[in-house]
Amino acid sequence: MVLADCSSASDCTLEIRPNRSLTRGGMVVFFLVVCLVTILISLRFVLLGAWVVMPFAFLEMMVLGGGFYAFEKATAYRELITLRGDELLVRREARNGNQAWTFQPYWAQVILQRDNRSWYPSRLFIRSHGNQVEVGSCLTEEEREELYGDLKRSLLHRRRATTDT
Repeated sequence: MVLADCSSASDCTLEIRPNRSLTRGGMVVFFLVVCLVTILISLRFVLLGAWVVMPFAFLEMMVLGGGFYAFEKATAYRELITLRGDELLVRREARNGNQAWTFQPYWAQVILQRDNRSWYPSRLFIRSHGNQVEVGSCLTEEEREELYGDLKRSLLHRRRATTDT
């Protein structure tokens, strides 16, 4: 998902993050409801004499909780592309640390690299002076192509504004 904030003519910020259909709070509520239902059903089986069901119920809850934790950890990041003045800043914020790259907009290139056989998704790079960074890896193909066009237009507009002054 790409969120654009181009409130002024000179500054533009694009936020790229995974499209999550379930919030953290919703995930916790869903997990607690599933755990409650599982415990109630397994208690019924224990009262009927099938005590072997209880360890498997707890194992099921642990696996479900581990899956939700892994999902939360994997999707808790975002990329910020900021075009301000004579600077193109790309920041990647994640739980395991933040990274930042700075480019000059006049020299920066936006490259959409497509697979020859269309088996793999395309990759979007920003390059300048031997440095490159991939952006938008969590986007769908259509969103990545739209981001490519937006970045190309923004950089072209910035270059024209620089040469006109």
